[in-house]
Amino acid sequence: MKQIAGLGLILALVDTASAADLQRAATPMPTAPSSDGLIWFGEAWVGLQGLFGQPSGGGRTVSVPYVDLGGKIALQPGNSPFGAQFELQYSGLDIGWISPSLRARGGAGDLRGIAHATWLASDRTKFGLFAGMQDDYFNTGKKSNLALYTWRAGIDGLYVASPTTTWFGHLAYLDPWYLTASGDSATDNTNTTWGWQIGGGVDYKVAPDWKLGGSLDLTRMVVRGEGSATMVDLGAKVEKALGSVPGIVALNLAWRPVVTHATDGGDTTTTHTFGVGMRYTYRFGAPETSAATTLLRY
Repeated sequence: MKQIAGLGLILALVDTASAADLQRAATPMPTAPSSDGLIWFGEAWVGLQGLFGQPSGGGRTVSVPYVDLGGKIALQPGNSPFGAQFELQYSGLDIGWISPSLRARGGAGDLRGIAHATWLASDRTKFGLFAGMQDDYFNTGKKSNLALYTWRAGIDGLYVASPTTTWFGHLAYLDPWYLTASGDSATDNTNTTWGWQIGGGVDYKVAPDWKLGGSLDLTRMVVRGEGSATMVDLGAKVEKALGSVPGIVALNLAWRPVVTHATDGGDTTTTHTFGVGMRYTYRFGAPETSAATTLLRY
């Protein structure tokens, strides 16, 4: 049961990287850049986010602020449809920031690294095969320590429907190779835990410097013989390109219900969390003029 509780806690509070990645996608035009050399581009971001929720049994609302930073870089040969994209992202917090206080010291968060092999199918369409690892942790130095190391692999893509609209989608297989909960037990779940995630989103430019975005992800983790945890992540953003300073600022909103179910007794719990945050993103390299220079979302 500790394993199921750990899955639910990690999904609800610190699995922010696997949730929808509401990143910038500037207005693309259906024309790829003309070059025989290597095209490179990317973005770096820093943000402050917050999650708010109430335990399934009731009680006081819990607030969890955390910092969010990372970056993506992509390489696209001008004379080849094949390229690459790399991402490193960290989201974390000091447990002392949580309210009401847990009366403990330590940290929680996740660190994710992803590599893509990309294929530019057309000026409007790009696909990617990706693989990477994510480390989710909750560490107080006492008996409530949790850690989940997850390998993930899958396919994602984007479609530039018009100069103002871009669609994104992904499908991922999740393979936690080690889940540990300190205290009574520490368990290696190499062959007993697995999961999947499917999701998508859209960016729509409503004005030269303004953009709206939305996303919907579904994540499910299963511990064979123990139970499961399922999270729906519904996100929205409002984005504003800065005039005098390079980059953009975005307001992100999210709703994340997490349902955990234990097969040994049939106990089911549901936790609803809401997220809000601000992020500053700096874009570098080639401008977004087509699918070729648009970053994949996952």
